[in-house]
Amino acid sequence: MKGMTRLIPPFTANRLRMALLRAAGLRIGKGTVMWGTPTIIGNSVERANLLIGVECGFNVGCFIDLSAPVTIGDKVSFGHDVMILTCDPKHRLDAARSTASVTIGDGAWLAARCTIMPGVNIGAGAIISAASVVATDVAPNTLVTGRQTISLARWR
Repeated sequence: MKGMTRLIPPFTANRLRMALLRAAGLRIGKGTVMWGTPTIIGNSVERANLLIGVECGFNVGCFIDLSAPVTIGDKVSFGHDVMILTCDPKHRLDAARSTASVTIGDGAWLAARCTIMPGVNIGAGAIISAASVVATDVAPNTLVTGRQTISLARWR
């Protein structure tokens, strides 16, 4: 996937990058920008597992695993090096690979180098702080940091 866009420098030619990714079979909403081509793991059949809403922004270095469906709402912002995983990282030799879908609600913000684990649902308007590992669902309008979860309802 990355091969066809590797010649496009980061932070430039965004319309061309989006056109090439859509031509490769990715469903990407209008107005979405990617300032660098994300690493997207999945074969041509698994590409259908990705749905990106309108007016989203992806910074450089993002990684998306398409072993299971990944649904990204409208106006979602991704910081540098955000990882979305859908495959169980336990790598058990005695069992089949386990996968679970990831859903990210409208207006969420995933800050730099956060990791979203398989099966997580992130609510609309949630903020995931830098370097956080998210292993459980996040309620809408919630701030998640490495140590605590804070409701943003009173500030919105």
